[in-house]
Amino acid sequence: PEPPVIEMPSRDYETLRQQSLQPDGLKKLRFAKMIGVDIDVKEKAKGQVMGDGTLYRLAIRSEGAYSLNLVFDSYQLPPGAKLFVYNREQDHSRGAFTKDNNKTAGVLPVGPVKGEQVTIEYYEPHEVEISERLILSKVGHDYLDILNILGKTKGVAGFGDSGECNIDINSSAGDGWQDGKRAIVEIIVGGNLLCTGSLINDTRSGNRPYLLTANHCLSTQHHA
Repeated sequence: PEPPVIEMPSRDYETLRQQSLQPDGLKKLRFAKMIGVDIDVKEKAKGQVMGDGTLYRLAIRSEGAYSLNLVFDSYQLPPGAKLFVYNREQDHSRGAFTKDNNKTAGVLPVGPVKGEQVTIEYYEPHEVEISERLILSKVGHDYLDILNILGKTKGVAGFGDSGECNIDINSSAGDGWQDGKRAIVEIIVGGNLLCTGSLINDTRSGNRPYLLTANHCLSTQHHA
């Protein structure tokens, strides 16, 4: 059976798209509008007993979106619970997210999933010590087609392109940096800004997950 669908409010996304394509002096790309919500997934979803647990399914739709990304608040999954997010065609998904993704801040951001409708699927075993609430707090409506931009598209310089003032690392001038380039990562800040950073190690080579980026990408501990 189809899950219940919660519709997001419509906005003038074409104006937001044109504004994002204008150079503003910042080295980050705004690609989505974050919509504030307060959705108790287990309360609004359709639950179905499956094996030794309950499967909850709930769809989120924002008309015209190229992709949707989600931010969960009060995210504290118990052992054995699993969370997936996938599109209507079921050809693009994120997850499984589990208790290993629990953070002290109780927040879980989920990267863009293509399409204007995504399904949240949450499985929780019956025998858990504490059954936490799973709250969806933000939905990001992608009006710039960010997944295609990362694979190169018209209108915006795509992932892998260098600026006019840069040296293309994939040219002969970048021959000495072919190992180092693999440390460059894309990061999404606040669900609606695309930026970059570099994975770095410490002098002890301890393999701690340090990420070096710029203040115009991450400027607060909350976003970090």
